Amino acid sequence: MSKHSLDDYPALGSSNFSFKTELKFKFLQYLNQQKQNQGFTKSELLNALGVIIVVGILAVIALPIFLG
Repeated sequence: MSKHSLDDYPALGSSNFSFKTELKFKFLQYLNQQKQNQGFTKSELLNALGVIIVVGILAVIALPIFLG
């Protein structure tokens, strides 16, 4: 019987594993950078618009109370 090593299995080899791990890490960094450069999404803009509308309605209701 001979001893097996990781070099006998290319998919599990240390250099191949290191390359795959580094590739995955770089890809995740790239995706994260693209997401940061994306700016506002539609849902964020709709949420901001909703908050502005609600604050505006509350201001219209409260303004006569404060003035009158």
